[in-house]
Amino acid sequence: MGKYTALIFDMGNVLISFSFEKMLSQVASTTELPIETVKRLFMKDGIGIKYERGELSSKDLYKMLSEHAPATFDFDKFIEAGCDIFNPRPEMVQIVKRLKAKGIRLLLLSNTNEAHYNYIEKHFDFLPLFDYHILSYELHHVKPEKEIYQAALFHANAQPHECFYIDDIPEYVSAAGKLGIKGHVYESHPLFLEALQKEGILQFHE
Repeated sequence: MGKYTALIFDMGNVLISFSFEKMLSQVASTTELPIETVKRLFMKDGIGIKYERGELSSKDLYKMLSEHAPATFDFDKFIEAGCDIFNPRPEMVQIVKRLKAKGIRLLLLSNTNEAHYNYIEKHFDFLPLFDYHILSYELHHVKPEKEIYQAALFHANAQPHECFYIDDIPEYVSAAGKLGIKGHVYESHPLFLEALQKEGILQFHE
C-alpha cells in the first residue's frame, strides 16, 4: 500500500451533485412563502447551519417555517421538497469502488442534516462503500471546525499524513491541512483523477 492508508471524502458536490437554489425554490413553493423569506431564514437567521449542526430536528425546522407560512403544509411534502435536489455522480462511485478494492480505509465527512442523509441513503447506493460516516448533525460540529476533522482522524485510525481528503470547498481543505491532512479541492473529475495519480493513490492507463 502507498503512503495513504485512508481517504476522506466530502459528500455534496463531490460524490453527489446538489442544488441549494433548487432546495430554496421547492421549499418556498411547498410552504407558500416568498423565496426571499426562505433564503433569509436559512442563511441570515442561520437555521440551515443549526440543522446541519444537529441543534434543530426536522420537526423543529417544520415548526419554525410553519410559524411564518400563510397556511398549513404537509410535513412529508416539506421534507421531500428540501431533499429532492440530488443527482448521482456514477464516475465518482466507480473510483470509490476501486479504492475500496485496494483495501484503503474510506471515510465520509459531511456537513449534512438528518433529512438529506436519510434521503441519500434511501435513493443512492454509495454510502455502504464507506467504512465510517462522520456527519455534522450527529457530531454537533461542522466543517471547518477542527473537532470534525479530529473525529475523522480517529475513525481513520491513521496519522494525519496517512490521510488524503477531498472536498469542493477550499476553506475546508485548508482547515484539514492545519491538522496535517493533505487534501485536494475538487473542481473537476479529470483534475481529481490527476491528483490521485500524482499522489500514488490510483494509477490510470490510456
